[in-house]
Amino acid sequence: MNPKSLSKFHLSILHTESSEGWGGQEIRILLESLGMIKRGYRVVIAASSHSQISAQAPRLGIEVVRFFFQKKNPLSFWKMASLIDREKIEIVNTHSTSDSWIPSLAARLSRRKPPIIRTRHLPTPISKSVWSRFIYNKLPAAIITTGEEMKRRRIHYNRFNPAKIFSIPTGVDLDRFDPERIKAVLKKNGFSVGMIGVLRSWKGHQYFVQAVPFILKAIPNTSFNIIGDGPRCSI
Repeated sequence: MNPKSLSKFHLSILHTESSEGWGGQEIRILLESLGMIKRGYRVVIAASSHSQISAQAPRLGIEVVRFFFQKKNPLSFWKMASLIDREKIEIVNTHSTSDSWIPSLAARLSRRKPPIIRTRHLPTPISKSVWSRFIYNKLPAAIITTGEEMKRRRIHYNRFNPAKIFSIPTGVDLDRFDPERIKAVLKKNGFSVGMIGVLRSWKGHQYFVQAVPFILKAIPNTSFNIIGDGPRCSI
């Protein structure tokens, strides 16, 4: 990456993602990045060289900086602060635990000191410890959740500042998923019930399967569909 070639951009956004997996969180980061690029912003994603997002982003024309997130290594904080200053980053958006600690502190150490946005994608509980309050409630200028219920829990359970929390549901690219161009593949007669998403243990697919005989007993003319891929392809 040549910093001199990047001077034409006005506002630069840095997304950081330490996860090496692939799912809704990583896909949302890419879609948001593409949306901001279309609006004239420059977007850079800092991610592990072994991650799926670092492999997918360049194919979409999104800049990637390979970064090794090590919370216990002071060098990681220095490298991130240098990255923020070198690339003239003006907004930092963090997404996972490791890549929240390093960029959030590094942003404070950098010369530019850009505001930090912490996006919380998962509905799982957040600790009430002083460290959680520091990384969520103290350092970021704003917290984004992907749903209203997640926002409500952070306010009422964790007592985070409600003025800093915003619920922004994950959007759908209607150029790719146009309802007018969809060809129906499910049967039209009866009821259809389905789950769409990455097949992971916490998604609850097993409950969906367990519910099938009870639903069929009450509504015999029902079809069931599980759509997705992932580590739990055999439930």
